[in-house]
Amino acid sequence: MREIYDWVRWFQELTARIADGREVYLNEKARQVNWGENLVQLEYGDEGIDPFSFLYFLASKAGTSQLKTVYDSVSEKFGIESPLPDPSEDEYYIFPIPPGLKDLFRYGENYYNELLWRLFRQAAKNPPEVEPDDFQEVLGIKGVRIVKLTHVMYCG
Repeated sequence: MREIYDWVRWFQELTARIADGREVYLNEKARQVNWGENLVQLEYGDEGIDPFSFLYFLASKAGTSQLKTVYDSVSEKFGIESPLPDPSEDEYYIFPIPPGLKDLFRYGENYYNELLWRLFRQAAKNPPEVEPDDFQEVLGIKGVRIVKLTHVMYCG
């Protein structure tokens, strides 16, 4: 049987490590990854890196020539043990790829990190325990819509 969803275990492990490590851990590890091009959120300092923007940007790399470099680097820096399928085998690499966006879950100088981390920790639980008010509040961030939010929650 083809293991077309092997990426799920990899993202689950990454999400668990981020949730356990929290803000300082994500900030430190995100800066160590070989992105091939800059993770825009790094330009805003530690405040600019939230878990949803990080995962969204990472998932967007799956549709680029940088996939292997970036994902191998994330595996190494975050200590991910779950394997990913060989990206050269298209049939084994099926997962939703969001479009690359500059400003993901922030608007201007508004970062919303406390809210985003709260919702992330809720969604990262097994099973998830998402508070509807927090979900709605994130949807209230200018530029965030249901598609973007559920897309990143699916990947993580």
